[in-house]
Amino acid sequence: MVAWCAAMVALAGCGGAAASAALLARPPEELRPPTSPKEFPVGHDVFDDVRSVRLAVSGGATTHLVASAAGKITAFDCAMNATMRSGDTALSLDGTPLLAVATLSPLWRDLTIDTRGDDVRAFQNELSRLGYPVQADGAMGNATLQAAVNAFARIGVRLPPNMVPLSSLMWIPAAEAQISTCDVAVGADVQPGASLATFTRTSAKVTIMDLPKDLLPGARVIRSGASRFPVAADGQVEVPDVAALGITSDSESADGHPKPVEAELVLAEPLPVAIVAPGALYDVQGKDACVAEKGVPHRVRVLGSRLGEALVDFVGRTNPSIVSVALDRNPPCR
Repeated sequence: MVAWCAAMVALAGCGGAAASAALLARPPEELRPPTSPKEFPVGHDVFDDVRSVRLAVSGGATTHLVASAAGKITAFDCAMNATMRSGDTALSLDGTPLLAVATLSPLWRDLTIDTRGDDVRAFQNELSRLGYPVQADGAMGNATLQAAVNAFARIGVRLPPNMVPLSSLMWIPAAEAQISTCDVAVGADVQPGASLATFTRTSAKVTIMDLPKDLLPGARVIRSGASRFPVAADGQVEVPDVAALGITSDSESADGHPKPVEAELVLAEPLPVAIVAPGALYDVQGKDACVAEKGVPHRVRVLGSRLGEALVDFVGRTNPSIVSVALDRNPPCR
């Protein structure tokens, strides 16, 4: 009997020791590694799909009516705020009226039969705009020459055979260019390159360089500081005054044109979005993906991400409050 009691005490002691050892082997609660949560709440916010872009600024420069030949000004219809029109004449040099033409860039040489180049094409485009039947093929042919003869005849000038002398033209920056100042008067002797008049500064053209291809649908604006400027589908930006973009005379590069401007392209009206843990997304196919709420699948459209958050739009009318992560088996949602 004594031996049996001793055996029971020994067993009890061993059991207690084993239990104590098990308790000692288990770390305290505060020292245990954290377990990954299986569910995360769905947050809500707005998303403007901000993109960093560069803006190219062209035009907006002061332009001048420049003498293309030496001579004496014998007539000059010039007045502040008056309009000079392409296809007309406002100036005579040595008694001969000059034809005003608004080409994409100033013409720089005499145009003779078989002359080819972009300057010929620019001249042809303007003759066509003025109503003369000309094909803009960049080659000075008989049709182009005849159109030029007719244009000059309209202002009472007879061209020499088979050519349009540069000295017979005066370049203006637009089909209708407004005069800001008259720089010379009738009777003045001028040399090639002299400024005869100054045109009113034209509005600058602002274009997004390398417009992003993966933009979300919706109207866009350029955000520059506190200012907002509408953006067309082709990347043209409506900017009434480029000074609002921080462009000054110091912003010009060595070639005299404004340097590209850093700005932000954003949605005009931010989209409401849901915020989910990136790990909740599965079966991702491009912008389409799936999430699950307690085993119930939901389709989402991935709009973007920020600071470890996935910004999504739930497809359909579903709007779960939580999403699951690290599921052993993801339910299909397609």
